[in-house]
Amino acid sequence: ILEGRKSFTMGLIHDSMVIDFDREDKGLLENLIKEFGNTDLGLFKVNTSLGTDFGNMRRFRWQSKSLTNL
Repeated sequence: ILEGRKSFTMGLIHDSMVIDFDREDKGLLENLIKEFGNTDLGLFKVNTSLGTDFGNMRRFRWQSKSLTNL
């Protein structure tokens, strides 16, 4: 999903994937959340946090209109 985009995977920390996400790619966020939650074992809840840097993350709950102010 991120191939050829400005956003990229930074790495893994414990059970989390850190993505350096570019605002230009905000249209991909819904697809990323759905993809991470869709597993061979069924559908799982995906917790998402956003912030300007790793020390300033805030919980983000997906709603289709949530990205209008990013």
